[in-house]
Amino acid sequence: MTSPGKPTSDHLPDWTPQILENLSFPLGWKDGCPDPQGWKDRGLKAFRSLLLEDDGPLDASAAVMEQEERAGYRVTRLELTLGRFRRTGALLAVPEGSGPFPAALVLHDHGALFTLGKEKVIRPLRGHRLTGQARDWADKNYGGLFIGDELALRGWVVLATDAYGWGDRACAGYEAQQALACNLLGLGSSWAGVIAVEDAAAARWLGTLDSVDPRRVAAVGHSMGAFRSWQVNALSDHIRASVAVGSFGTVAGLMVAGGNRVRGQSAYSMTHPGLARVLDFPDVAALGAPKPLLMIHGTQDPLCPASTVQEAYKKTSSAYAGFGFSGAFRGEFREGGHLFTTEDQEKAWKWLDEVLPPKSGSSLLS
Repeated sequence: MTSPGKPTSDHLPDWTPQILENLSFPLGWKDGCPDPQGWKDRGLKAFRSLLLEDDGPLDASAAVMEQEERAGYRVTRLELTLGRFRRTGALLAVPEGSGPFPAALVLHDHGALFTLGKEKVIRPLRGHRLTGQARDWADKNYGGLFIGDELALRGWVVLATDAYGWGDRACAGYEAQQALACNLLGLGSSWAGVIAVEDAAAARWLGTLDSVDPRRVAAVGHSMGAFRSWQVNALSDHIRASVAVGSFGTVAGLMVAGGNRVRGQSAYSMTHPGLARVLDFPDVAALGAPKPLLMIHGTQDPLCPASTVQEAYKKTSSAYAGFGFSGAFRGEFREGGHLFTTEDQEKAWKWLDEVLPPKSGSSLLS
């Protein structure tokens, strides 16, 4: 007797195993590919078409809202235009000195906490009503540190924006995500696509600043911010390296019963309609090759099981090797869960200094 095709208790089709078994990822990386650049060009064209959004900005000007001097750097609250018909809040940290400096687009996490966005990674300006909440978030997820401030203290220009649905653009909470995502789809767009093109636009804006060395611009993120980081590494020529902590895997390894990706709601922020018909997640990350990419994952991370992360590492690593730059991709594990620990941070900052050295230095791509 055939199955009636009812959804499972996880709201997956009961024919999900057959779907996953038959996903061939026709534009995905294949070992022995004779033309890596041609593969990349075709893959990027297809991926961009799935974003369902134009990659602004249509207006590169920024409105300065307020500034604050801190020991060793200055933080400015801005409003930027990063896409069609919309502006977003941003924090920009600039070190003391003349520059040009290396720069980092620091991408905040999801965390089902929408009242904060950019303030998760750069300490809020004095008097912000949610400073305590931001401090608690840093303690819980980032070893008590605001990673944007840490980079600024190390001589980096840092930009953090509010992804659509967070911070100054907060949605109405967890249950509102589904309606927000559905309405964007109904308007011919997608939530994941809006976030992706705005991140690419933010990278472009950051790379044009007089204080920034455009050859030394990185993306850094944890959790959803990690997804955004390796994604923008693929999408933006302005990003020269990426650090991604705590968000990776294959479609087959993540679309499983009990998994975080099958709940709806939050998953919409990282779900591009139709992507699995052409590319797997490690293929998208590989579209950034040969630009340096560091990934770190915890062996006890319940959101991204180590087995699927390892499989994804293997595929992305193969693509980098196909470009002749196997050393430019580093996929690592460490004990622990879904965090961006202080140890992770020290490793990431040291690695960025190595792969994006001043002009006189040698990088992985030299």
